[in-house]
Amino acid sequence: MLEHYCERNGIEAEFIETTQSTKSAEDAARVLQVTADQIIKSLVFYVDGEAFVVVVRGPDRVDEDKLVELLAADDARFASPDEVEAETGYAVGGVPPVGTDLPKIIDEHVLNHGKVFGGAGSENRMIGLDPRFIIDENDLVGDVTEQ
Repeated sequence: MLEHYCERNGIEAEFIETTQSTKSAEDAARVLQVTADQIIKSLVFYVDGEAFVVVVRGPDRVDEDKLVELLAADDARFASPDEVEAETGYAVGGVPPVGTDLPKIIDEHVLNHGKVFGGAGSENRMIGLDPRFIIDENDLVGDVTEQ
């Protein structure tokens, strides 16, 4: 369970349940009464065949060329919904920014806020945390979004 993961790893997190959909960044921002830039998405990409969770701000889109460059790779592609669930155990829209077994790439712009809100298992559940808690020792931080 995500709460147990956070507790075991010293991650200070707030879990928010809502009856309203938070499927889009705009919906989540409205429900939580925060800016869309404080909403984060955890997306799954395959880079040279290896799965990564890529964490970006809600309104941003991943620039696959920047992802390839950051990892000195040959290619990158967005995972299908079935692949996302197979790799993470979560459906699209519910992948949390912490607690999966996949390495992460965090867009540097995510770190511009003291608190961000991301998926926590479903489109009606969110996690709020300091973005510094998202970064593990083997994760990468860089600019991977379209300008």
